[in-house]
Amino acid sequence: MKKKIYSHFMLVVTLAILLTMLSSSFLFYRIFKEQMYGDIRGYAQLIAQSELNAHMDWALYDSSGEYFRLTVIDADGNVLYDNEADADSMENHSNREEIISAWETGEGQAVRLSDTLNRSTYYVAVKLDENTVIRVGRDGSSVLGLYLHVLPIVLVVGILCWVICLLLASVLTRSILQPMQTLADNLDKPQTVPAYEELQPFLETIQKQHMDLLESAQMRQEFTANVSHELKTPLTVISGYAELISSGMAQDKDARHFAREIRENAGRLLTLINDILELSKLDSTSPGMELEHVDLYDVARSCVEMLDISAQKHKVGIRLSGESALVPGNREMLEELIYNLCDNAIRYNRENGSVEVSVLNRVDTVVLRVKDTGIGIPKEHQTRIFERFYRVDKSRSRDTGGTGLGLAIVKHIVSLHGATLDLESEEGVGTEITVTFMKAK
Repeated sequence: MKKKIYSHFMLVVTLAILLTMLSSSFLFYRIFKEQMYGDIRGYAQLIAQSELNAHMDWALYDSSGEYFRLTVIDADGNVLYDNEADADSMENHSNREEIISAWETGEGQAVRLSDTLNRSTYYVAVKLDENTVIRVGRDGSSVLGLYLHVLPIVLVVGILCWVICLLLASVLTRSILQPMQTLADNLDKPQTVPAYEELQPFLETIQKQHMDLLESAQMRQEFTANVSHELKTPLTVISGYAELISSGMAQDKDARHFAREIRENAGRLLTLINDILELSKLDSTSPGMELEHVDLYDVARSCVEMLDISAQKHKVGIRLSGESALVPGNREMLEELIYNLCDNAIRYNRENGSVEVSVLNRVDTVVLRVKDTGIGIPKEHQTRIFERFYRVDKSRSRDTGGTGLGLAIVKHIVSLHGATLDLESEEGVGTEITVTFMKAK
């Protein structure tokens, strides 16, 4: 970036110097030309005010010894007198620019290249009377000649300016990039770094992204630790009982008990792995995923039917109400969402309790509500219940076979569908979770 800024800066400086040199040369030429016209005009007006004798030779010189050419032309464009050439042999001058202007306005001027490219002849014509125009001419530098004349000076000045700008560009580039370099070394505390006002949005974005990365890294670390811990418990149980059986220390009655414990912990382990894989898949899913129109009531009915046996086992009644409602979504994810909500409502319910699932149409939204008569969630835990591996009662969660990931999966799916999630719960009374989706158009 430093090289790019430096090279662009020097490119601009170089172009500016070249344009300045060219414009200065043309400006000098314009001033020079006006000065030449002024000198010639003065002599022409002086002659016009004197008594002109066309039969005498005029020899005109200025104070520097420069020679002026005098020509007298009549109304027909014929040359009556020229102090440098034979008037009779000269061509008609009626079509000359300065002569035409002199007859029309009383005075005219023009410049024409001489035989050499670096010299030009400057003419001023003045009308004497209705029949006569006098023209005074003088040789001088052309624009090319003047440019070649001043070129050495202009080059010296240009090179000097370029060298000065070269040094200034290096200093300015360092001063411009210094706050960014300081910021790069102090990403943890960007607010303490003096920077340009224009960089403030950039600094805020960097700080937010930096904090997000730190938070994400911390979450991954906690997740890894939690996964290790959660996997270790059932594996330890399985390994211990398997060792007892393989050593022959377990009797037939105990062996059956140990086998049942191994099967239950293996099932728990399998459930945990499936939930971890599901979260991993959701983490890699883009929020802009392609959605289809899904009948949320149909999905809820399928989940309720699948969980009916589990509900009977826990002596909990489960009921679905509502109507068909289309939402934009991924059917597989919505099944996972409703299944987890209903499964939690059954697991953490009371004997002879109930779970009510409803799908309701609103004007622009569809509301999914899962309400149970379970143990409820204490107020101090309600803000964290959707965190991964967070449990209100760890011993009860393990007894019910919960992994602590079900509600985390629910929250992730809700976020991917652009829906909103609300929780109302009272300890000892029950819990109601409401998910509000945009209605499919």
